[in-house]
Amino acid sequence: MVAGAGVLVTAGLATGGYVLYEQFTIAPAEAVTTAATTLEESGGFVVEVERGFTDAHAEEVAARTGRSVEAVLEESRTTVEYRYTAEGDTFLARGEVMGQGSVAAANSDGRLYVYGPALEEGETADPLNPLWEVTAEDLGPELVVGPLRDMVASGELEEEPGEGSGRVYTGPLTFRLVVDGEMVQEVAEGLLEVDAEGIPVRMESTGETWRARVDFTEVGGSVEVVDPQRGPELGGEGLEVLHAPVCGELEFYGRGWRVRADAWEMSCDRAMEISGLLGPESERVEFALGYTGTGMDTFIVDREVACTGMRDHVPGLSGAESPWSLVDCTPAAATGVTDPDWEEWEEWEFAPSTLIRFLRVR
Repeated sequence: MVAGAGVLVTAGLATGGYVLYEQFTIAPAEAVTTAATTLEESGGFVVEVERGFTDAHAEEVAARTGRSVEAVLEESRTTVEYRYTAEGDTFLARGEVMGQGSVAAANSDGRLYVYGPALEEGETADPLNPLWEVTAEDLGPELVVGPLRDMVASGELEEEPGEGSGRVYTGPLTFRLVVDGEMVQEVAEGLLEVDAEGIPVRMESTGETWRARVDFTEVGGSVEVVDPQRGPELGGEGLEVLHAPVCGELEFYGRGWRVRADAWEMSCDRAMEISGLLGPESERVEFALGYTGTGMDTFIVDREVACTGMRDHVPGLSGAESPWSLVDCTPAAATGVTDPDWEEWEEWEFAPSTLIRFLRVR
């Protein structure tokens, strides 16, 4: 009898020239269920998803548009990385999933964030008017685990040898892809490969329109998922936040502002609390004297957050006539006093992470 995946072979006593073996075969449904449960309970995973049109669908598009099949296939192909950690319930999709020029999207504790490319110094980006249908709840481990549960529920699993001591399971499933901000679900023929320990290695699916391959590059352990808007010094990529939770509105500098919590660690309650403290009246707020001048205000809140206001440059208006704008808030830490005679003149260090962004309403 050939030992397959999930087959435990143990040597028994040699009697009369014969060796006795005990074999415990794990059924395909149990093996695939174990793979899904491992992903859900391992603490996190990293996968690389390659997706593109099937040949048949590319031929249909080519016939309809007059383009070559090769060009249609190439344009449809993209690679996305999913990083998930159960700590903080955070799922990050790095790649073109939301459209509108975005390069990443995340669900952190049930809140949706969308990112664009990092900007050069002095560049600015306007917030998006979201055209996507995907919600935060759509970005999560279910994108990977759901199809495995479907394979088990189909009752049509088949098993075949894999590479080495691993095994391969095939069966129908419904795979889920996020394409240009829409959730694409398609019934397909699926394949799951597991290693000798039953850990998922590869998953493939082929439907009428899409085919996808998922390579599991990390399963279990401490999976690192970093807020991509943080600067490289903090492990991020300095990506521009295009969409994040808008927590409320604020009147300041005689103008109205939306308060947006850009960082994963910034809750809306805390963002509105900080914003409501801005100004010289609160005992919890101080001016950073070395960082405040005729065209810039730096408010230090609770000695841990720095919020910046800047005077706008308006052609035809003098500096004194130009309006002020609230910009953002970043982490701040005092690093000491440079002159003992000026104890209030402290040096501050500002971390490359935007905690709160202010968007002008009127």
